[in-house]
Amino acid sequence: MSATSTTTDLRGKLSKYVKNAAINVWLMALGVVVVEIVLIWLLPIGRTIPLEMWLLIPLILFITRTRLSQGIIRGAHHAGLAIAPDGIVRPGLTVLGLTGMLIFGIDATGVLIALMLFSAAVGFACGKTVENSCVNSAELCTKEKNSKQKCQESIPANFSHAIYASSILAVFASQMAVIAIGNLAAPEEAGLYAAAERFALSAALIGQAVYLAVASRIAAYYSVGDLTSLRSLVRRVTRSVIIATACISMVMFVAAEPLLGIYGKEFVAAHTVFVILMLSVMVNVSAGPVGIILLMTRNEKKHLLALSASVATQAILLPVVVPVYGMVGTACVVFTSTLVWNCLMAQFVHRHLSINRFLAWA
Repeated sequence: MSATSTTTDLRGKLSKYVKNAAINVWLMALGVVVVEIVLIWLLPIGRTIPLEMWLLIPLILFITRTRLSQGIIRGAHHAGLAIAPDGIVRPGLTVLGLTGMLIFGIDATGVLIALMLFSAAVGFACGKTVENSCVNSAELCTKEKNSKQKCQESIPANFSHAIYASSILAVFASQMAVIAIGNLAAPEEAGLYAAAERFALSAALIGQAVYLAVASRIAAYYSVGDLTSLRSLVRRVTRSVIIATACISMVMFVAAEPLLGIYGKEFVAAHTVFVILMLSVMVNVSAGPVGIILLMTRNEKKHLLALSASVATQAILLPVVVPVYGMVGTACVVFTSTLVWNCLMAQFVHRHLSINRFLAWA
């Protein structure tokens, strides 16, 4: 069999996998929608929800399917593009729409719901388009192009499953702390914590942008076995991001109370939480692009394992710590889970790629 026919056969299998994965995700999301409708209908508070608000439930279908697109895009070694559908397009359109509503004085629930559904639908369409483009341009053979065996070994049978699961788990993990505080401590503390978290996470944006930007180069160096260039790249970007984030963090630390005061003077009480969460951000940034490295070097299952350990840490500690120590204890749990996650990923990177656990000295 020629190299051309082998590649055509592999692309056919890849397309079939994507189709089957999409069907499974649609069915799973539909099941979640049905369960949610039943629960809302059975709960007393559910019967008080205005009928038009029920129209927001289809968002689950759109967003879940878009998450699969993000997984497939990352799995095709295009991590930088994975953020576009649900990280840029959907929220971007929503913000523009809300701005327009404010400018023109539109205060209608129906318009807001239509805007959110429209933004999710466009985000889904964007994800589907990028997904198709990335899959069609994916390098099916990373080594010997004339070897059928090598070609087939270069594509895992379910290359995006672990990445898709990581995407869903990451969304769940990002909400665990606020949910725990609201249910195990006090709702007002949940609001204070959420405000501190928003500002703290803003310091991590530089790292996220830079690490995603170099994802394709990481994949390229790995595919040709150039680990020397890979180490040099991650060393340089990790050092640069650490310095930039540290500078921003120091400014935010000094201006913590004025920043939190933007929400209202009561939010200054979240100062300690803000400091702890900033430490979590620095841990995450200092670890370097360990997550991106795992995703771009066919070690996505290790990424999922590390993230699962982080979520398990929160699940075990939050019920114990939150009732006693409230939002400060919650921030400490998040710091611990972040440390667990990054340490495990760094260990996996070291074990499978022989790269220094401290990427700044890779």
